[in-house]
Amino acid sequence: MAQKDRTKCTIERFGIAKNIEKFTRELQQVRYVGNIEYDLDSLIDNIPYIILIVEYNIPISMDNYYKTKTNFVNDILKVAQNNGLKKTEDSIEDYGQHYYFVFRHNNDWVHTS
Repeated sequence: MAQKDRTKCTIERFGIAKNIEKFTRELQQVRYVGNIEYDLDSLIDNIPYIILIVEYNIPISMDNYYKTKTNFVNDILKVAQNNGLKKTEDSIEDYGQHYYFVFRHNNDWVHTS
């Protein structure tokens, strides 16, 4: 099963479509955000982590490139916090054009049916 199909099945299985849709909408409002992907496999193992991979489109030719990247990460963290997600101890990884975040979700993300 492809990653996107597995993610979609996990979203449906755990009843978090509204959370993901809201979070994605708000992330898309952050300047320089490109593609957004989730790894939700930890939910299957009852681990309260949401992994987020965000593409960024920050022109390297900018005079304040590194400051802009720092602001970008802070903006993503703010959106996550506003959506009941708290950064874990895991480091935020920069993979060139993508950032990798690991968040712990609050009780609003817990499937209750």
